[in-house]
Amino acid sequence: MNNDARIVGVVAHDPAWPEQFTVEQRLLAAALPRRGASNTSSASIPGLTAKPVIETWRSVGAGGEHRPEPGP
Repeated sequence: MNNDARIVGVVAHDPAWPEQFTVEQRLLAAALPRRGASNTSSASIPGLTAKPVIETWRSVGAGGEHRPEPGP
């Protein structure tokens, strides 16, 4: 059995994480226009210890149209 599982630990918040997500968001927008991208990881919460992983999801509405999420 091949076990390629990667162990990911929890680390102190890195102020670079928001910019890393912005870079990924732009790449996703270029590849998949008209789809929203959200950072759904614990790394998106300033000051919170978290896994050093940027997790994103793409929103798809009815008929494949993007439906923006409500703002704050």
